[in-house]
Amino acid sequence: MHIKSVFRLVSQILIFIAILMIAPTGIAVGHREWAAASSFLITIFLMVTTSVIAVILTKNASLSNFSARDGLLFTTMTWVLATAFGALPLLLCGTFPDYSSCYFEIMSGFTTTGATTMLEIESNFKSILFWRSMTNWLGG
Repeated sequence: MHIKSVFRLVSQILIFIAILMIAPTGIAVGHREWAAASSFLITIFLMVTTSVIAVILTKNASLSNFSARDGLLFTTMTWVLATAFGALPLLLCGTFPDYSSCYFEIMSGFTTTGATTMLEIESNFKSILFWRSMTNWLGG
């Protein structure tokens, strides 16, 4: 297995998702949802920092000769880590009281199942609702 190559590719996907999080951050600022804006900024910072460290540590990784096992590990790690980081804004701005609900909500978006644990969807921050919708778009 080419674990370094897998982590290098996963980190590049995470940087891409962090760049996409700029859109809901802009919506949060536009609607003066400061708690949501700061939660997105913190998440973007964590994603980029983690990814840059991973890219630096895997700089000599070869991105060729991927096996089926490498592809399976890449897919699994991408789903798990993208969802883990994608759930942070929901937790940090207080949309849900626990991380497992945030994780479920974002995994539901990335898998486009449409399931939710939100009781009152319309009462949430518009930027958080946009991020939920965006995860459906990214996953679909």
